[in-house]
Amino acid sequence: MLSKEDYQEHLNQMLELEENMEKMYENLAKRVEDKEIKNIFRKIRDDEQKHAALVRKMKKMITEESN
Repeated sequence: MLSKEDYQEHLNQMLELEENMEKMYENLAKRVEDKEIKNIFRKIRDDEQKHAALVRKMKKMITEESN
């Protein structure tokens, strides 16, 4: 069985990945000139922002649960 610390570590790794992906897609959007591709990268970036927000909520739930 996984401990709360195990879940927290996993969520920390997930959050780092989501934030890195968000930055990557933002950088890609800045580098391309094609508006359609730029919009696709921005849409994916927005999705990554949402994923990061969900991970933050999960982390908060675990932290609050342990108090």
